[in-house]
Amino acid sequence: MLTREAPAGDYLVETKLDLDGVGVNRQAGLVLYAGDNQFVKLVHSQLGLLRKPGSAAQMVEFTKEAARPTSTPPAAAYSAPMFGAAPGETTWLRLAVHRDAGNDEYEVRMASSTDGETWRWGGVWTLPDDRAPRIGLVSMNTAGATATFDYVRTYALP
Repeated sequence: MLTREAPAGDYLVETKLDLDGVGVNRQAGLVLYAGDNQFVKLVHSQLGLLRKPGSAAQMVEFTKEAARPTSTPPAAAYSAPMFGAAPGETTWLRLAVHRDAGNDEYEVRMASSTDGETWRWGGVWTLPDDRAPRIGLVSMNTAGATATFDYVRTYALP
């Protein structure tokens, strides 16, 4: 993971990504990171298929990890994914970030594209605003794939 300070105010962060190879449990993309148990990630993900060992489903995954407020038995964190439109050989990813001061949280909405022009907007996750999140790139899990990021850009939102 590689992170940097996020811009002030509401913003959009975008990257253009190629994830080569076909394998299982590989992912690369954007992260909004406020800590190991307080982040969202938007990634091109290669998830293994149980009925076809060695095969992988290509998908855009939007995952939140956060502290679990209550649970039985107690657990330190939870992780939950949403899925977006299918990725392409090249995939563009966007996170639109809005600080909702009235609810003391950040609202983070995802989008993906396979041509950089037509965007498929998806779900929204929230993160508490008790820590300033950093924006970044992530590439992880099993070896054998190469993630190539063409650029990372941020834009101010009105």
